[in-house]
Amino acid sequence: MFYADVYSKLSIQQIEFFLETAKFQSITKAAESINISHSAISKSISKMEKELGLYLFIRDRQRLKLTPAGKLLQEEFSNIISDMEQAVMRAHFVQEVKNYPVRIGIPFGVKYDGYLSGLLERYQSIHKDFRFYIDRYSHDNLPAELESGNIDVAFSFGFKASDFSGENTDCTGILKCPWMVYFLKNSYLAQKEEIEFADLKGKRMVIPAAVIGKDYTETLMEMCRRNGINMQLSGYICKSDAVCLNLQRDEDIFITDPYAVNENPNVISRPLKGEYTGVVMAYRNSDVSAELKEFIETAKSFFKETLI
Repeated sequence: MFYADVYSKLSIQQIEFFLETAKFQSITKAAESINISHSAISKSISKMEKELGLYLFIRDRQRLKLTPAGKLLQEEFSNIISDMEQAVMRAHFVQEVKNYPVRIGIPFGVKYDGYLSGLLERYQSIHKDFRFYIDRYSHDNLPAELESGNIDVAFSFGFKASDFSGENTDCTGILKCPWMVYFLKNSYLAQKEEIEFADLKGKRMVIPAAVIGKDYTETLMEMCRRNGINMQLSGYICKSDAVCLNLQRDEDIFITDPYAVNENPNVISRPLKGEYTGVVMAYRNSDVSAELKEFIETAKSFFKETLI
């Protein structure tokens, strides 16, 4: 069995010539596509077959046909080229993002315009040339992204505050808001201005799967037990976007903050009386630029009610 030293004998250009020829099943058409001579591609493929010890094409009259080995390499090489292109794009992206003075991370599923857009508009009204970068991460990954310096500021749920306890990070409450109960619009709960825990007896709760929402579920279950409710479960979701789709019966409910559920014409919400959650802002406390410091102080003053 012959195994080639691929790294020293195979070039990116050879792979490109091979893939173009495989795509068109013609050296002539491949040459026209990449604007190179017919002989250059022909020699490249012959050299590639010799160095790899593989037959890649069957010459059939006016058309080339891939051998089984050729088909496999076409698929694998296509994936490799795609991965390389994506890697270069990501590298450019990371390089560009590093130039932003403030890089913000928020959780998946959170309505960004619920609280953050107002802050950014305020800051940009003062600093006309202010540039920021914002992206979404899983709740569990946000602390690591902040600690590693990939982002400068993170916004997350109040019950996740203890996760931001890294040596290089600080965390502060910025918003206090009631827990919201979501349910179908034809539920009798819609007649109420506020939901009391007594109203939740006999209800069944949709919750996030443990792998994505363990802290949330534990917080919620403890709150229910504290108020004398042994909540029954209706089902699990993996993404907050699926909440409304899984509220299917009158007894189904979902409890979260006002920023986590997208609007749905069949689902409405009411505040849960006497129970509050909120939003925390975590940020790096070392090697911080003057502009980032100013942004953090502006954010603290922008949000009037602090979660304690």
